[in-house]
Parts: sequence; structure tokens; C-alpha cells
Amino acid sequence: RAFFMTNREKIQIQRAEIVAQLKNKPINSTLTERWFLIDEATRLYEGLPQAMILGKGLQYILERASTPINKCDILLGRFVDRVPTEEEDAKLQDIWIAGRNKKHPIVGFNRGHNVFDWETLVRIGITGYIEKTEARLKELKSEDPERKKVDFVKGMLLVYRAIKTYIERYAKAAEEAGMADCAEVCKHLSVGAPQSFREAMQLVLFVYTVYTIYAGRRVACLTLGRMDNYLLPFYLQDLYQNVLTPEEAGYIIDDFNCKLNLHLGRGEHQLSRENDEGNNTGWDRNPAYDSPTYVVLGGYTKVLGYDHRTNPLTMLFAEHIDPAMKEPVYIYRWNQNRSEEVWDVICDRVRNNASILIYNDHTMISAMEHSGVETKDARNYTVHACNWPDIAGGYFVAKMAGETIPNTLYAVLFEDGVLKTDTASVEEIYQKVAERYRALIKPVYEALRERFADTQRPIKGLLSIDDCFTQGTLEHGYGFREGGVKYIGVYHLLRNIGTAADMMAAIDELVFRQKSCSLEALSEALKHNFE
Repeated sequence: RAFFMTNREKIQIQRAEIVAQLKNKPINSTLTERWFLIDEATRLYEGLPQAMILGKGLQYILERASTPINKCDILLGRFVDRVPTEEEDAKLQDIWIAGRNKKHPIVGFNRGHNVFDWETLVRIGITGYIEKTEARLKELKSEDPERKKVDFVKGMLLVYRAIKTYIERYAKAAEEAGMADCAEVCKHLSVGAPQSFREAMQLVLFVYTVYTIYAGRRVACLTLGRMDNYLLPFYLQDLYQNVLTPEEAGYIIDDFNCKLNLHLGRGEHQLSRENDEGNNTGWDRNPAYDSPTYVVLGGYTKVLGYDHRTNPLTMLFAEHIDPAMKEPVYIYRWNQNRSEEVWDVICDRVRNNASILIYNDHTMISAMEHSGVETKDARNYTVHACNWPDIAGGYFVAKMAGETIPNTLYAVLFEDGVLKTDTASVEEIYQKVAERYRALIKPVYEALRERFADTQRPIKGLLSIDDCFTQGTLEHGYGFREGGVKYIGVYHLLRNIGTAADMMAAIDELVFRQKSCSLEALSEALKHNFE
């Protein structure tokens, strides 16, 4: 019967599996195979440059990782996640304790909280990256006497080859399982770029799975970018060639959504204590146990003559958002010229408690342009966990700066706990808050500009898998951390804005509008918690 299931039946089975897992997966289930393979690979290549340990280590891991398949799969990418034996658990505890306080050469430099250059990935495939990297390596061997760039690019090449090996092994596993269509998809991806909507979705899922499961550090969340845009050419081509219908494409999206829930552990870190193993899976057992995976939909764009109002994939993805699933978190980019039909679907899913965040294109794009981002890049912005805007595949957050706004306000009003009594208006408070905040962030910018303006700065050659799917790093021969990207950003800790707004509104109303109390009286009330 399994060999003759329709895709509709396959999705019904997978959806039931995911909903049950979200409720009932054992707390102490863990990625046993991941941890043991990482430990073996690290010991095997100890002493090599970090980039080579990562590249060779990932090769070792993906040559041995399991390739589990379920007969109801449309896309492949399962992995071992189970409750360990007592003996295994004791060994895992040693691995976790040993790895907590050091930068691990395989997983420690993979940043997460990131958006890969998915558009290039689906356009050229893993084999395209291999070809580009082999060509760059030939150039570098004559211009890099210290070999740090050579080792960096060699490490990248090993990462791509490791992923290719993983795809080839899945092709063989699918063939042995009697799933010829899945095997054919994998074979195509192992020799060239995706040629269909399904192949493109499968390639994204493979890279996501390799990163999150086998090489991700703690909280290794990824954003999968603007999928309704970069997958649109494949979708339109398949419709034109009559090899796909919107209904069948919807089942592929459903399967993809199901697969993104497989990595989740039980519990949520914001509602638990660190290492509270009795009530949640925890970051040790699963480094991505409640990490969100984002998919961005909507927003200003134009692909093959379709814009943000007419892109058929935006609607298809929106219609297949399942409120019963935690993953993926869909980011909907709202603007005044949106499609009302898509907006109605998004609002319906929000009402049903789906995992959706809404961003305003008008404020986001103008803010990015104001910060120096080119218009074409600003209009293509994405968002990564924990809800930070960025430029997909070409962006690095180098520093954080500033402080929470209530603290800024408190510092403006008080000095060593003593109220400053020379404040004449609420406008003056606003001005002083802005002045203090600018004074906090200005040195951070100045230091970064100085650091990256130095063309003779030493290069460490540290590699992450993020670097392998980021624009500019291959050409520079060094990673995003060392300035190998177009945009180097500073994130401002503009936190607790709502609290600050409440505080400012109260001061404005009571002290300056109603004049029902003085700033001194309000200060005294605060000291006594309004008693």
C-alpha cells in the first residue's frame, strides 16, 4: 500500500506524525549520532588548521551519517533523534561538558542567526559551488604565501564535497527503499543545479539539515530567505512544462514544512531554566531544540514580470501555513500595495495562532536606506531569528551597541540615584536621551571603521559553514567575521521600547501637561514603589 500512496495521503500521515511529536516527543531524546560523529571527527583531525578540521570533519560525518527514509516522504532529510541508553548518555554528558567552554573547531564557528545566499544555491547547485571554489583555489596558491587563505578556501571546498557526498548517499538509500522518484531528484542534485521546483526545495532542505543537525552550534537557527521569489522560476517552468500542478506543489511545501519540525525538542527556553532537563530538552541534547526557522514571504520585488501583488507562489505558500505546526515561522512583508487576497489568508492564519510575524516594508526599507544600504539590497531585506533584519547572504553583525532605553532614560533623569532638577520640558528629556544614546554607539562605529579600513590587518582564516553560502567570502579568501562581506552591521540594543514609551508618556502627562505633580514628587513615589 505504501508504494501507491498519493501525495495527499503522505502529507496526512506526516502531519499526524509531527503534531504527535510536538506533544509527545521524549524530553531526553537527543541527536546521538551527531554528537558521537562530531567527537570522532574532532579527535581524528586534531592539530590541523581550524578550516581543515571543519572541512575534513564534515566529510567524515556525512560519509557516515544515517540516511533514514519514510515511505510517506516526498522530500528527504531525516536523521537520528532518539533516547540514548544509560551508557550512551554518560558518554554524551562528557562530550557536552568538555565542549561548553571552548570554541569547537567544527560547530563553534557556525554562527546561526543568519540567512544564506539561497538564491545562488538553487541557481548553481552544490556542483556549481565546487567548480567556483576549485577555480579560486588555483588562483590563491600563487598569491597566498601564508596559506591561510588557501586553507580557508580548501575548507570551503571540502564542505561542498561533503554535502555532495551526503546527497549521493541519500540517492542510493532512496533507490534501495524503492523510492525511484526521490532517488532521481538526489541524483540530479549530485551532478548539477536544480532543474525543478521539487529539486530546488530538496536542495534547500539538504543544506538546512546538514547545517542544523550535523554542524550547528547551540541555537543554530537559519532563515531560508524569500522562498516565494527565488523558487518562482522553477515553479513557473514546471507549470509551463505540465510536470507540476499548484496542488502537487502545495504537497511539496507541506512536506517541507513537516520536515522543518523534526528537529524540535520539547519545551521552550524562555519558559525554563538552563539545563532544567526534567521539563525541557535543553540546548545540550539538541542544539536547535526550539530554534525558529524563518521563511520570508511577500514584500516589494519583481521576478520574471511578477511583482509582490501577482506572485502566485506567495499565495501558495500562505495557503499552506499550518497553525498546528511551530515551524517554520513565516515572516510576511506587508506594504500598502499588497495583494488583498494574500493578506486575507495571512490574517486568517494569524487568527488561528500560526507562527507568523509581520514586518512593514515602508519602515524597514527606508530605515535600511537611511543606514547606507543600497536600494536594491534594502528592498530585498530578510529577517533572521531573533527577529533581526538583514541582507540575505551578504551581511555580518560585528558588534552590539547601546543599552535598553529605560536605562538610558533613568541615566538622563538621575545621577547616582539623585534626580537632576534642571529638566524644563519633555522635549529636553527626549533630546538628552538621544544624545546619550548616540554617545554610547559612536565609539563602536569608529572602532569598526578603523578595524576594517586596515588593509594590512592579519587574517586568521577561521571558517564557518555560513561562509560557504555568503557572498564575497570566496573572492576575499576570508570569512564574514573578518570583513569578507558587503555589509558589516552594528545592532543597537533598542530594547524595552514599550516600557520606555510608557515611562515617557507618564512623565509628559503628569509633570508637563497636567502639572499634577513635580518631577521630584514623581521621583519620590518611584523610590517607594508608589506606596
